[in-house]
Amino acid sequence: WIDVNDKKPPLTAKQRQPDQFGVQVLIWPPHKAQGYSDVHVAFYGTRVTDEPSFYIYGRGIDVTHWQPLPSPPAHR
Repeated sequence: WIDVNDKKPPLTAKQRQPDQFGVQVLIWPPHKAQGYSDVHVAFYGTRVTDEPSFYIYGRGIDVTHWQPLPSPPAHR
């Protein structure tokens, strides 16, 4: 796990532009919202704010750690 104080997820120049989804990452701690299952994946981008931030469901969230999503399975 990568501490958000040490490093943020890398974004391309396009992903840093306003109103971009950015990248999906695993987050810790999981986001908890009443009536929903704990969410372990969020976006890091500029969709909610002009500066890159972690967000889900259209609102910014606080996380302490993140990691990239694993690669998809290889086709046989």
